[in-house]
This record gives sequence, C-alpha cells and structure tokens, in this order.
Amino acid sequence: MRAESTCALFLLLTCLPVLAQERDPTRPLYTPPDPHAAGVHSVRPPAPPPPALHLDYLLYAPQRRLVRIDGELLTEGRRIDGWTIIHILPDRVVLTHGAQQRTLHPYAAASPTPVQDDSHAR
Repeated sequence: MRAESTCALFLLLTCLPVLAQERDPTRPLYTPPDPHAAGVHSVRPPAPPPPALHLDYLLYAPQRRLVRIDGELLTEGRRIDGWTIIHILPDRVVLTHGAQQRTLHPYAAASPTPVQDDSHAR
C-alpha cells in the first residue's frame, strides 16, 4: 500500500505542473504588452506648450518687489495663468507650474538696434 501511494504521489507531483500549465513551456513567464497593440499607449502625448507670458517690467527694491506680466501687477507668491511667481530678482522673474520652472527676463523680447555704417556720411 505504501508503494502504491508513493507511486501515485510521484505521478501526481510530476503531472500536476504539466496539467496546470496553459502556456508554451519555452515562453518566459512574463511578456510585456505590445506597445503597438490597439488601445495600448506606452508614450504619453506631448504636453501642450505653456502659455506665452510677457514680462512688461519689474521693480526690485529692498522693501518692495513688483512685476507686471501681461498687464497684471504681481508680487511673489501670486499666480498668473497657472504659474506661481517664486522669486523676483533684479534681472529676472522665476515662476513654477508643478514640476516645470520658467524664467522671464525684462529685455528678452527686445532685439538689439542694428548699427549703421557711417563711413558714407563724410
């Protein structure tokens, strides 16, 4: 009786994994999803570009720091178009929107004045 139960147990233990396995035994246990399959997107669509902000001017003094962005007078900590003003410095304004950071300069949009050649004026 002991030999029969040992034989039955051995048979059960060797056949059970084969019966339980529904896949090809040569395939890996995990197959990552196909990114080209319909409905599966592995790459997020690009984020929309942040709105264009224009720094009109900034006032930097020891007692007061003030900026005008798109016609609005703002101080540190205030928000405009989802952006929060973090720092107002003498030459720039630093803003954040979530993990994004942006710096505005007062003269960024100004183009240098072209120098004219005065050699023909003499």
